[in-house]
Amino acid sequence: MGADFIRESLGNFPGIEHRLEFFHEKGGVRFYNDSAATIPEAAAAAIGAFKRAPILVTGGSDKDLDFSHLAEAAVKAKGLILLAGSGTEKLRALLDRDGTAYKGPFDSLEAAISAAIEKAVPGDIVLLSPGATSFGMFLNETDRGLKWKEGVRKLV
Repeated sequence: MGADFIRESLGNFPGIEHRLEFFHEKGGVRFYNDSAATIPEAAAAAIGAFKRAPILVTGGSDKDLDFSHLAEAAVKAKGLILLAGSGTEKLRALLDRDGTAYKGPFDSLEAAISAAIEKAVPGDIVLLSPGATSFGMFLNETDRGLKWKEGVRKLV
């Protein structure tokens, strides 16, 4: 195997479902699914994975983690949409303390998607990267990711 083969293979690699997965584009807005980001550090890293600041949909259930890293990174997002959950409440306290604007928390994925769509303009990125577990609203992170993709395709 030569360098050209490796470069071509990596260039054609579609990625892994639920991990910064690009899955839809409409009206110049690109939608990504990072539902596997179940810790705050993963969601914080996802914000920095794009050249353009994304509209971040985040939040969920707490598993006794520190959300300060995500709160610090959230200021770099173009917009912040929160899903309801016990982890979100910990994140909200940090966002409120720092004066970081957000919408929500929303008790339904459809409401969160609608809020993100309302904020998005052509050229924007809308990213689901929860930084928390999915329990409460979803069976697991796979269920959350599949419902995110289904909801976006339905509402966009």
